[in-house]
Amino acid sequence: MRRKVRRVLAWSGAFAVVATVVVAALHTPFVMHLVAGGGDGATCPFGADRDPGTPQQRDSRRHAAMQRLKGDVAAPSRPAGEFALGRTTRADLLAWARGRGTSCREGRDRLGLQCEVDAASSRSVIYADFDRADVMVGMMSMTYSRDAEAATAGLAAARAALQGVVGAPTRKSGDDTAAYLAARPLRQARAEYRRANYFASLSATNLGPSGYLVSQVYQALD
Repeated sequence: MRRKVRRVLAWSGAFAVVATVVVAALHTPFVMHLVAGGGDGATCPFGADRDPGTPQQRDSRRHAAMQRLKGDVAAPSRPAGEFALGRTTRADLLAWARGRGTSCREGRDRLGLQCEVDAASSRSVIYADFDRADVMVGMMSMTYSRDAEAATAGLAAARAALQGVVGAPTRKSGDDTAAYLAARPLRQARAEYRRANYFASLSATNLGPSGYLVSQVYQALD
């Protein structure tokens, strides 16, 4: 098994891509069962299912963890897909979900929300994080599709939405064309935006038989 893992890592040549897929795999019930030492599989090896503590402790941990993502120049505004960090409230997101005929459910700490949106050819899941005042401070969306063209179009639209407001990415990897993405599993196109008050990461990943994943991560840094 160790030889297989080494071959996969050597073949991919991209740690960020492998990490994305491995973390997703580690949270499947089967692998969690193995990592937990053959137990009931209910314990997340990364602690995601542990007691989050008080809202004050949670905010403190979030601020500490986000410092390494900071850039030098502040963004004039902080878009997060159809929302805005520091402005969109919990009520705004719930109203948005109702308008699309979907619903959201609370996370264990009762601060976060998870909303699922199904379309004809794709499925999206939105995870939103709020501070103690119920204002959005972080958002991640994951859109699954079977088509490379749809995935790269989604990535291009997300990048275009940031270009005029936040500016150019601070880091970019891969080619954001359907031909590049479809060439083999684990191919990924990614753009990262680091600002003094804002972080965003946009990517499209070929997940092999599972299709394509477009992920958008947005985080307030103050």
